[in-house]
Amino acid sequence: MTPYPSTQKSFAIIALICSIYFLLFSFFYLYFLQSELFRIIHVIKSGKEVVYYPLWGALILTCILWIAQYGLNYLTRFKGKWHALSFCPAFGALIMLTDVQPIIVDGKQTLLYNWEWWQAILVAVIYIFTAYIYQKQFKKKQIEKNTLTEILIPNFIILTFLSCTTGIMGNSNDTFYYELKIAQAIREQNPQKALLVGEKSLTHNHSMTTLRNYALAQADSLGDAIFCYPQTYGANGLLFENEDYSVSGFSNRDIYQFIGAMPKKETETITRYLQRLYEEEEGNHNVLDYYLCALLLERQLSAFVKTMKQFYDFNENTILPRHYQEALLLHQKKEGEQPDTILIDMDTRRRYTAFDSLQNQYSRAIEKTNYTRRKFGDTYWWYYWYGE
Repeated sequence: MTPYPSTQKSFAIIALICSIYFLLFSFFYLYFLQSELFRIIHVIKSGKEVVYYPLWGALILTCILWIAQYGLNYLTRFKGKWHALSFCPAFGALIMLTDVQPIIVDGKQTLLYNWEWWQAILVAVIYIFTAYIYQKQFKKKQIEKNTLTEILIPNFIILTFLSCTTGIMGNSNDTFYYELKIAQAIREQNPQKALLVGEKSLTHNHSMTTLRNYALAQADSLGDAIFCYPQTYGANGLLFENEDYSVSGFSNRDIYQFIGAMPKKETETITRYLQRLYEEEEGNHNVLDYYLCALLLERQLSAFVKTMKQFYDFNENTILPRHYQEALLLHQKKEGEQPDTILIDMDTRRRYTAFDSLQNQYSRAIEKTNYTRRKFGDTYWWYYWYGE
C-alpha cells in the first residue's frame, strides 16, 4: 500500500527542507567555524605550507557529504516523520572530521583524533540497526495521511539535535581557533587583522600570547598596546614554549628572523637573551622593543628606565609609546620624583591620577583588582600592581 498523493508530496517537500537545512548548516559550520582547523590539517598532512581555500573546501566537502547521504538513503529509505534520520551519517562525519586537535609530540606537529575506528564502527552498527527497526515497524505507519506540519516537527527536532551534537562534539576551543586565526593573518602579512582576533576576550594560552605579541611587533605597536591584551606569562610570553614548533605552524625561528638575531641559549632567560642581543646589536629597533617589553613584563622598572635613556635622545620632540610613558611615570612616582611633563603627555598623567584615586577607594584586594581592570586594564599600571 502506497501513501496518499498529498502525503507523498509532503514527503518530497520534507526531503527538500531537510537537504537545504543540512547544506546550509554544513557550509556555515565548515566555512565560518572550522576553516582554520582544516587549513592546519592540510599543512600537517602535507608536511609543508600549502594553500587552502576555505570557501571551496567547505563547498566541496558539504556536497560530498550530501551526495553520500542521498545515496545511502536509497538503502535505509527513511521518509516522512523520520527522514531526518538519514542525515545521521553525514552529521557523524562532520563530528569525526572536526573532533581533532593539532598537538606537539617530540617537537613535531601531529594530529590527535578523538574518535577511534571501533567507535565509528559501533555508531554505524547502531545506525543500521535503527534503519532495520524502521523498515519493520514504523514504515507501515507512513501510509496514514499526515499534514506537512505533522511531518515537519519531528524532522526539525531531529535536525536540531544533530546540529547541537555536532557543535558540542566538534572542536570548539575558542583559544585554539583564535591562535590559528592570528597565525593566518600574520601569514597574510596583515598584523592589524591579527590583533582584532579575540581582542575583547580574556581567553588565551601561551602560544596565542606569543603570536599576538609577534603581531604587535610587526605592527610596531608593542610599546603602545602589549598590555591591552592578557599577559600572564611574563617575559616568557614573548617566545614559544617549544623551540621548534607551535600548533599554529610558527616557531621561535620566525621571531629570531624578525628581530634579526641568533637563537636563545638553553640556559638563558628570555630577558637575559634579549639584553645580550640589545647590547650586541644596539640600534636594532625590533630587539629594543622586545627587550624593553620584557623588562616591563618582569616589572624591572629601573632597568627599563636605564635602557630607555641609553637609546632615546630625550627632547621636546620625543614621543614615547604609550606603555613606555606609563612605566616612566610609575617609576618617577615610586622614586618620589615629579612627573616629566615633556616625555609624559597630559592624558597619561591625568589617567594615572584617576587610576590612583580609584584604587584608593577600595580596601579589599579583589575589589581593587576588578574595579580598576574595568577602566584601566589596558595600562601598564594595572599589570604592574594586579597582573599575574
